This record gives sequence, structure tokens and C-alpha cells, in this order.
Amino acid sequence: MDKKYRLPICIGAAVLGLAFSVFSHILLIPVLALAGYMAACWGAAYLIPVEAAAAAGMLLWFGPDPGAIALLCSFLLCPVILTVYYKKKLPHRYAVLALAVILCLGNYLSVSLEPMLKGDPPYAAVVESWETVILPSLSKIAGDASALDSVSAIIPDVLMPGTILLSEGLALALVLFFKLCHRIFRTEPRKMAKFSAWRLPKTAIPGCLIMAVGIALVYILRAAQANAIAFSIIIMIASLFSIQGLSYLFFVFEIGKAGGGVRVVLFAMVLFTFPYSLIFLSFLGIREQIQKRRAAIIKYLDATKEMSRLEKRADEYAKYGYIRETEEDDEKKDGGDAGQNE
Repeated sequence: MDKKYRLPICIGAAVLGLAFSVFSHILLIPVLALAGYMAACWGAAYLIPVEAAAAAGMLLWFGPDPGAIALLCSFLLCPVILTVYYKKKLPHRYAVLALAVILCLGNYLSVSLEPMLKGDPPYAAVVESWETVILPSLSKIAGDASALDSVSAIIPDVLMPGTILLSEGLALALVLFFKLCHRIFRTEPRKMAKFSAWRLPKTAIPGCLIMAVGIALVYILRAAQANAIAFSIIIMIASLFSIQGLSYLFFVFEIGKAGGGVRVVLFAMVLFTFPYSLIFLSFLGIREQIQKRRAAIIKYLDATKEMSRLEKRADEYAKYGYIRETEEDDEKKDGGDAGQNE
């Protein structure tokens, strides 16, 4: 890209960062991804105006609120993490994991830090906002909202699991927007493995067993907020294996040469049947992690392809009395000769 366009783009990103930091933190995510791209590909100096604008917007609007400062710090670290992961050529999954941890910490502290400093439970502010602001507003819109009165009782148990799910989604969105910036500005990004090839490391099953023991200890020791801690750990396990389960389905569609519409329908079904779809995909992911079906399918297809090739050569020999050399045979022969020469 021509360098004369870089400064206007940086200024535009700073203006958007200022606006979205006040009105929509979700819309701030693409701006942070763009800031990470500019720092990684154009220079760290391009990161400063965007982060300064985002910080100014949040501080001017929310003031010296401890929760807002915690959220701001997590947002400001996101472009830095993207830059480091790109410069150090780290795997994409490490970037997603680091971003998810930072965003989860920032999002959770943004609603729980101030109550905890006052000596209240971490969920106190969320419950108060629900009962005094959100519920009355829903009552005005829908009329009778008495069915939602019980939501206050489950907020302590779902606050942390919900924060984890939100943070994982935002972290993945940051990496995808970062790659989109490469496409927009026509630069060469590092190759990311196809989604159909995504797999968890070999330590995933032992790690989940350890976390399951942790869940049991939480109840045995009768820890405070035991349900919230257990749900949070379960959400972490389920979300990891559900991604692997979804990637396995994409692999099956790829092998079966299914059209793009099938993938769209799958995504729609996952969204509309949540959280039941999370359970189903987690089961697929765990089974794939144990049985390694993708590797077995690939091995079988390769063997079938080789058998078909040998049968064709045998038929050709029976018909003509000789076998014509193909480009593939020449390459294999050249490779074998090169190995013997070495």
C-alpha cells in the first residue's frame, strides 16, 4: 500500500476507536484488529493514536471507574498481543487463547471489581442493574415480565460462564478480523490451517480430566460460588471440544464435497439450538480426540487412491503390453535418484 494512505487510515481508525469506546465495545473489536495490523505491518507508531483515542473515550465517558479501567487495559493489550504473535510467528491458537484470557479477565472485572472493593459479592452490580434498570424496561415494552423475575437468582451461576463464552468469541473475531485486514490491504498473511483440520493437542483429554477433578474438589470443599466455578470449567471444556467437533463436521463435508449452503445451514442450526448444539458438538469433539477418525479416513482414502492407480496400470499393461510413464512416475523416479546420489 502507498505510504501516503497510511496516516489517513490511522486517523480514521482513531476516530472510530474514540466513538466505539463510548457507544459500542463490540464494534471496537474490528478497530482493535486494524490497530494490531498497522502495528505489525506498518510500525508500532501507528498503534499509539488508536489506543490513545480509545482510552480517552472510555475515561471521559466512564470516569475513574475501576471496572472500566480493567476493561480498558484488556482492550489496549489486544492489538499488542496480535502484533507480538504476528512478529514471533506464533500459531493462531496461541493468539486466540491469550486474547480470550485477557478479554475474560477484563470483562469479568468490569462488572465485578467495584462490588468486590465495596465488600459485596462479585455479581452484585449485575443483579442490581437487572432488577432496577433492565427488568423495568422490559416490563414497559412487553407489559408482563413476571416470568423474568427468577433471572436474578441464576445470575451468580451464569455470570462467569457467560463471560468466558463472550471472551472466546471476541478473541476468535479479533484473529479473523486481523486476517481480513491482510486481505483488504493485499498483504501476505501467515497461513492458517483450514478449519476442517483444526485439532486439540494430545494433552487435551488429560487436562480436562484434571479440571474435572477440580470441579469435584470445589463441591467437596464447599467453596463459595461452587456452581459458578463448576459451570465455568464445564464451559471451557465444552467450548474447546465443540470447536473440534464442528471442525470434524466441516472435514466430513469437505470429503463429501458438500456445497457451501450445507455449512451455512449447519451454522444456523448450531446457533438456533444452543446450548444443546454445544453438548452434541462436544461429544463429537471428544470422540474425535480419542478415536482420531480424520487420520483414519485420510489414510483409507490414500490407500484407495493408490489401489486405483495400481489397477489402472495393471489394466494398461494387460491391454498394451507396456506401461506409459506419467509425470507422477517421473517425479518419484527423480526423487529416488536424488536420494541415491546423496
